[in-house]
Amino acid sequence: MKDRVNFVQEIWDQSFFFFAAPTEYDPVTVKKRWKENSAETMLKAKEVIGGIEPFSLANIDETLNTWITTNELNMGLVMNGLRLMVVGAGKGPHMGEILELLGKEETLKRIDAGVKALG
Repeated sequence: MKDRVNFVQEIWDQSFFFFAAPTEYDPVTVKKRWKENSAETMLKAKEVIGGIEPFSLANIDETLNTWITTNELNMGLVMNGLRLMVVGAGKGPHMGEILELLGKEETLKRIDAGVKALG
């Protein structure tokens, strides 16, 4: 988070999602990023993420990128959808870093909760 903040008081705004799962989702990001088939895509992403071993940054990035490319999915829609699920907003550091730090179990829980909340 060092690269994203200039003052100590900015740390919470840029990193709150590491400490608490989202209970609400930024409406601007939802309107812009949550599409008709997003729930289905996120559940498929959940399956892919569930199979990543070891759950490391390199494996997360490689596996997700390969899955997105192989299935001819839109990188932005998938990654922004995942960001919305795990952060609750459209901000934060690199997704692979977020997922690795949260861990697989927490990531999967947040995807389930986000899909349930947003449909």
